Amino acid sequence: MTFRRGIERTEKGQVLSLGFFDGVHRGHQKVLTLAFREADQLGKRLEILTFYPHPVNFLNFPNSLNYLTTYQEKYQLIQDFFPKSSVRFLRFNQQLRSTTPESFVQKIGLFFQPEMVVVGKNFRFGVNRRGDSIFLKEKLEAEGIKVKIVPTWQEDKQTVSSSKIRFLIEKGFISKANQFLGYPFFLMGRVRKGKGMGRKLGFPTANLYPPVRKILPPPGVYFGYAQAVNLALVWPALIYVGTKPSLEANARQVVEVYCPDLSDKNLYQEKLAVYFLQFSRAEKVFPDLTALQAQIAQDLKKFQQYLHYHPGMINYLLNVKKLEV
Repeated sequence: MTFRRGIERTEKGQVLSLGFFDGVHRGHQKVLTLAFREADQLGKRLEILTFYPHPVNFLNFPNSLNYLTTYQEKYQLIQDFFPKSSVRFLRFNQQLRSTTPESFVQKIGLFFQPEMVVVGKNFRFGVNRRGDSIFLKEKLEAEGIKVKIVPTWQEDKQTVSSSKIRFLIEKGFISKANQFLGYPFFLMGRVRKGKGMGRKLGFPTANLYPPVRKILPPPGVYFGYAQAVNLALVWPALIYVGTKPSLEANARQVVEVYCPDLSDKNLYQEKLAVYFLQFSRAEKVFPDLTALQAQIAQDLKKFQQYLHYHPGMINYLLNVKKLEV
């Protein structure tokens, strides 16, 4: 897979798909799967044009967005789902913000020279978001470029959207968010050195500090699994999200991962992907370390019961199928 930044002339006649694609959720997968198949049938490469940062964050609105996927995570998902595609990140800046819909369409035709463009029904672009998928189709097809518009994806009679999934994760509805995503919500990061308090308590953890703009579920304990990216190994994991108020009360949230199968392995500096499957309990403040230790033991017992009733959990990621169009 190719990774690029900005717009430059590309090989003529490719299939192009455009969108922000935060989360690469089931609706996005539907768009990209159609584009991927069209490219394959034409013997062409799929070019994916996405953007950064989100326009809301660029404009510094009071309610800035936290991302479902960082740029690296978005790239990794697209790479897994649509191998051999080319991903191009286009910076959303003042110049792009002030670009008219007509000028944006002209640049698409000039620089990408695609044979076909595939977008979601809700794709908007241009100054004040005046351009939409219908406008794009009319202008490009007038130039002989085919355009396919993909309807929004519905789950349980609800339209799947990045904003809806952000709401679900922020409220702790992990299972529902995963249904809309089409895969388990996850975060990636390198294990950082902590104070070793988990090991002293008998539960050694791997500590990750997610980027500030990475969305996280509410503070508490979750069930899931961790994958050592470089080792291609996966283990069941008890996951804590919070500021550790019983110990040091960090201003920044930390994600601590305890893998019972790895209690004797040092994961420091290892790159981990941490997947969330189910909420267990909310964060608590404990009067002393003995009480905290007892609670972790209860969390682990509950997690072991969860694993007993979900024996196939560890294969969840491997069994995720590309969305059928």
